[in-house]
Formats: sequence, C-alpha cells, structure tokens
Amino acid sequence: MNTFNTPLIIQLVGVQLFSLNQQLIYENDKYIFIIHKGFTFDGASIPRPLWSVYGCPFGGLYTLASCLHDALYSTHLFNKSASDRLFYEAMIASGVDRKIAIQMYLGVRTFGSDAYNNKQELAYNREYVEIKIKGFNGWRIQ
Repeated sequence: MNTFNTPLIIQLVGVQLFSLNQQLIYENDKYIFIIHKGFTFDGASIPRPLWSVYGCPFGGLYTLASCLHDALYSTHLFNKSASDRLFYEAMIASGVDRKIAIQMYLGVRTFGSDAYNNKQELAYNREYVEIKIKGFNGWRIQ
C-alpha cells in the first residue's frame, strides 16, 4: 500500500522555502523513502495564475508528494520519468483527486526538465534522502 507514514512538519526558512522539522517517510510496494529532518524544499511549482485552481504551493493535499518529488529531483536518485511517476503515485496516496493529480503530473512531465537538470543541489541534498529497497538486506559476498 502506498502511504506516507509520518506527517509533514515544516518551518519557513526563506521566501517560499521550507525545511523539514522531522523526517518524512513514504512507502510503496518496492521502496521506503526517508527524507531526513533539515531537507529544504519549495513546495509544488504551481504558477501563480493557477493558484485559484490548484491552491498555493503549500496549500493542498499534494504538499507531501511535492516534498518527495523535490527530494527526488534534487538528488537524481531516480530519473526524471520515475520521479514524476512517484509524484503522481504519492499524490493519489495523499488523497489528491485523480483528475488534479493527472494534471499536476502532466505539468511536471512537460515543464519540469529545468528543475530536474539543476545540478546545484545534488551533493548537498543526497545526505538528506535515503531509499531502502523492500526485501533487500544488503549484498552477500560468497
């Protein structure tokens, strides 16, 4: 079952920039994603003219999924396509209406390349993101 196992507890640290006050854990059938305390993110990249339709970057059920998506984009631990699919999956797990989730997914698929290709944060953010593969207990060398 796809689910967030912890609430999103954040604090404002800059202009539309938030930091996790405790780790955020998302789990699906293959992975456990742990985003550690201190990770900073800017919420959903919703253009201001669309705020009346979708809400502000931190105003909806998609906020948990946008934190996960920002973590995946800023670390490149998954490619863009997989990161975008996980964003969609996490929105559905958070209770986002399927129609809205599809529209937001198509938005990141279409317009997210610049954000994904921003290499500035890669090394810094990797220390904040941990991914565990379910059923994998490490390499065994014989």
